[in-house]
Amino acid sequence: MTLLYHTRRYLALFSVRYCPRSFFVMIRDITRMIPAGYAEYPADKEEREKCENMLYDNALRSTVAAQDFLYSNIPFIPEEFEKAYLEVLGLCREQLGVFELQWNVGYLATDEEKRKFSREDYQRSRDIKN
Repeated sequence: MTLLYHTRRYLALFSVRYCPRSFFVMIRDITRMIPAGYAEYPADKEEREKCENMLYDNALRSTVAAQDFLYSNIPFIPEEFEKAYLEVLGLCREQLGVFELQWNVGYLATDEEKRKFSREDYQRSRDIKN
């Protein structure tokens, strides 16, 4: 057996073992950013914005990490897992886009309306979590 065979085998085992970990972190961060259920936030407006920005930064960072890991190991991941990972990744990116709307100056709405999430957004978080 060649070195290439062992390298591929190691990468396949590595990706199947650690890719879910990066996805679980991404799912955790995304569902904290737009929770599917009950969540507590600070009452002070500035503290709440600071908390929301921290949640967004964490979600963005973990989504990029999961995406990078998936794309770098995609040849070693079975096709059915690949499709599932890509579906979850797409839903998480959609949640990031929904959250980013509050900073979009071209989106004509009041600040209060920009910060509200629709039922579909909360449902998407449930779908991601399940």
